[in-house]
Amino acid sequence: MRMLSENNRIRLHRVQATRGTVVDRNGRVLIDSRPSFDAVLVPEDARNVEGTIENLAQLLNQSAADMQRAADADEHAARRSRRSRSSAT
Repeated sequence: MRMLSENNRIRLHRVQATRGTVVDRNGRVLIDSRPSFDAVLVPEDARNVEGTIENLAQLLNQSAADMQRAADADEHAARRSRRSRSSAT
């Protein structure tokens, strides 16, 4: 059971290959394809949210305080969205 739960905590989302660079008629780059990655913290999946944020901050060369503020803002926005959806029904 532990192995199943450990394997469930990582969610891979495959994205199609890039389409290349888009340039204007003068050859100036308008859109450039670059690899990007998203780190998503699901609080229900973390044993220690604050510790996880600190570890992520260190790995991503970010401030733990900035990441905590962003997480708090996301949680606030999610709660507001849930409230507005429930009042609409």
